[in-house]
Parts: sequence; C-alpha cells; structure tokens
Amino acid sequence: FVLLLAGADGVVVHVAGGGGFEDEARRVRLIEGADWNESSRGTNAIGTAIAERRPVFVHGAAHYARRFQDLVCYAAPIFDIDGTLLGVIDATSRHASADPEVGEAVLAHELGEEPAGAQAQDGEAQERRQDDGAADLQRTMRPCAPER
Repeated sequence: FVLLLAGADGVVVHVAGGGGFEDEARRVRLIEGADWNESSRGTNAIGTAIAERRPVFVHGAAHYARRFQDLVCYAAPIFDIDGTLLGVIDATSRHASADPEVGEAVLAHELGEEPAGAQAQDGEAQERRQDDGAADLQRTMRPCAPER
C-alpha cells in the first residue's frame, strides 16, 4: 500500500510507503502534485471522499477510469474543529491486496482513534477481529459501485 495525503482540492501533498507497489503507484500518478479530484479523474477514493465528505472505499471497476480498475483505495476526509475540510488520507494498492484492516486504519485516523488491530492478538482473536473489522468497515465506509 501507498499512503497519500491530499489537500481539500484533491491534490496530493505527501506520499509514503509503497513497498512492491511503489513503481505502479508512480505509473498511475499516485504522486505529489497529482490532482485526484472527481472532476479531474472521475470516481476515485480521494475525490469521492471530498465530494461526499465521508470515508469511502473504491475497488476495481468502481473506478471511473479503466487504467485505475486494478486498484483498491480507502480514503477518509480530514476536518478541522469547525468542520472545514482540510484534506483526505488515502491508502491505495492493487485490488488483489484489498484488506478491510487497512480501511479500518484509515477510518480510525479520521476518527482520531487507534486502529483496533494495533494490539498484538492470538490467531483466533485476530481472525475474529478481521471478520468484525470487515463488517464494521462495510457499515461505516461507503463502497462505490461500478458505473455502468
């Protein structure tokens, strides 16, 4: 996953991480200075989180542009104390790497909480957490459906 911070206008101001996804992230313009507003790129997590002012995840064919349909993206808006939109935090990787815990971590950042999976857990507890986390994420983050 690559982590991105975008301004309220959808322009990426900081990028971190990436690992084995780093080269592809650059190829699809997940870079500082790139504009990910919906008016520029169609449905995408950064732009949709700005437009809807709520956390979203956009996966696969839900992306407007075909070249981004191999991605999974989790994004949450960041507001100041007065409710003014400051920007968006986003985690993006290949669709095959989709992980509800990543979305939960993005959401926890928006809520100012520690992700529930941050503590070490035994295997059974971790499995239960993953199942519960996927259900919580589906209730809280709005999935974007593919456009037809």
